[in-house]
Amino acid sequence: MSSITLYTGPTPNGRKVSIALEEMGLGYDVRHVDVLDGDQHTPEFLALNSMGELPVLEHGQTVLTQSAMILLYLAEQTG
Repeated sequence: MSSITLYTGPTPNGRKVSIALEEMGLGYDVRHVDVLDGDQHTPEFLALNSMGELPVLEHGQTVLTQSAMILLYLAEQTG
């Protein structure tokens, strides 16, 4: 798989995706989004997810939101 970036914070849904990435043995970069500071409302983050919700997974040209969608995508990519 090509480069994966996970935008997340200390939330249950973000942890689900982090755990899945680790268990699947996939390398990834983490970008911490501090919701208490309002990082989810920055123009850069809103360009990834207009709803300003976590987590967001970026894989090449693919950008996914919602933990269930991300987990399904990762499962399909890794078999």
